[in-house]
Amino acid sequence: MSRWTATTEMNHSVAIEELLFFIERVANGASTMRFLCGEAAFGMSLLVRIARQRSLTKNLVTLSLPVEEGWDETVSSSSRAGRVECLLASLSTQQQPNCNAFEAVFRRFADRCIAEARLENGTLICAIERACRDIVGLQGGAELASCLSSYCIAYQAGDHSRMKAVLNALVTGSSDDLNDVHMPLADLSLSELLCLLSTLIRTSGYNGLILFGEDSNRTPNATTSPDGFGMLVESIAKAIQDGADEFGAVLPMRPQSMAVVVEGVSNQNKPWNLNVCRGPDNDLQAQLAPMVITVPSLTIEDFARVG
Repeated sequence: MSRWTATTEMNHSVAIEELLFFIERVANGASTMRFLCGEAAFGMSLLVRIARQRSLTKNLVTLSLPVEEGWDETVSSSSRAGRVECLLASLSTQQQPNCNAFEAVFRRFADRCIAEARLENGTLICAIERACRDIVGLQGGAELASCLSSYCIAYQAGDHSRMKAVLNALVTGSSDDLNDVHMPLADLSLSELLCLLSTLIRTSGYNGLILFGEDSNRTPNATTSPDGFGMLVESIAKAIQDGADEFGAVLPMRPQSMAVVVEGVSNQNKPWNLNVCRGPDNDLQAQLAPMVITVPSLTIEDFARVG
């Protein structure tokens, strides 16, 4: 029989242990979201930094996103493009830990396809098609697969200018001479983008993707970020529901912000109904439940069921 986890006051050593356990779960195939709630004096930024470094040693790819800005899906297309470009620029890997690892993921994908083609004595195109089987079924997946194919062919030929052009077209939509690149990632919703990225990263040979929220002293809520914080939480939960495999998110926040999640404060004053944890067998395991915020104690809650 499963039971709901409860909000627990923790010191820093226990909090670190809990976050490291969370990382192990994602590296082993789980998809889940964890909230780290506490006042500014409790050093959440340090905890997130430790967790991020540990994630990289587990062959996970990390993303960073300012939590206080939320994620408003109603912004203009130019704003979306800039926001997605910043998000992708924050990608980090163990080999490239200081961001700007988006192209490194593409190179690793290309290396695997080229190696498989040689091993099977087949064509690169066939190897790319096999590698993209899980990608093409996603929203935007067919277009991404086309971009991956163009990139791999250019990579094998050593055509660095075309490699760069493919990536620029994918991120910004700028494609002067690339008729085979039709979709900038900014056209996708955040949940669609996370599903696509997590699948690409897993297909490229990494153990998964973890999004880390960047903590600040500003409290996000429905006033300072018009429901953007709620949209961020909903988007991450939807990505988990819709099939983002080996994907996790750690969101540091103030107690007031957690109240936004728990109470379901939004422009329509409707509560969020969130299934936020999927196990390796794709079964939904958890649902957002009411919780008590202890201020100013440091708390961690991931809404996972435990046996």
